[in-house]
Amino acid sequence: MTELNAEQARRAIVEHTRRLAESAAAAGPDAAVPTTPQWTITDLVEHVGQTQHWVAEIIERRITDPTQLPTQMAVLPTDPREWQAWLSQSAQRVASACSDDALDAPVFNAAGDGRPGTRFWMSSVLNETVVHGFDAANAADRPADIDPDIAAALISNHLAMLTSPRGRCCGPSPPTPSGAPGRRCSGWPPTPRTTRAPGSSNGGLTGQRGGPEPSRPM
Repeated sequence: MTELNAEQARRAIVEHTRRLAESAAAAGPDAAVPTTPQWTITDLVEHVGQTQHWVAEIIERRITDPTQLPTQMAVLPTDPREWQAWLSQSAQRVASACSDDALDAPVFNAAGDGRPGTRFWMSSVLNETVVHGFDAANAADRPADIDPDIAAALISNHLAMLTSPRGRCCGPSPPTPSGAPGRRCSGWPPTPRTTRAPGSSNGGLTGQRGGPEPSRPM
């Protein structure tokens, strides 16, 4: 299986988040995202930033019990001009959470495979960031260059998920608006969506408003 070392993965998360943020700014908050047809750029930015904060908290708290996964999500700033800084913050936070000391620490692995939890989440966040970076670039009609080593690592991660004990239906998601837990496919648990607090411009938390990640056209 092709893997990046931890430092390469951390740098890639930060770099591809930066590219995503630039593409989102170029496209504009109301632009449709062709590869995720039910979403606008606003939805995409919110999803990526919230997911990175969500994963960072799991690792920071060394959560091993899936019933203790975070249920409160970071708040997307209402002003799109603040999104690049917000995404930079979320990327730096999750990259820092995936420190060398955390790599083999006890942390919940939603795939149920042999990887330590932090390594699972680091690969998953990289996957989310790169794939949604392509989505944002496509919406902005910008090129989306991906290094061969990163592309190979993403493919290896998908193959690992397909052969993991929980297969393609893997891991608990945050509670739905009704309070009932859901499940996600493709091995990626969170679809955090929140109401935005009026005037909020930081990574503060508020209640969920729910909503699944849209299916990609085949």
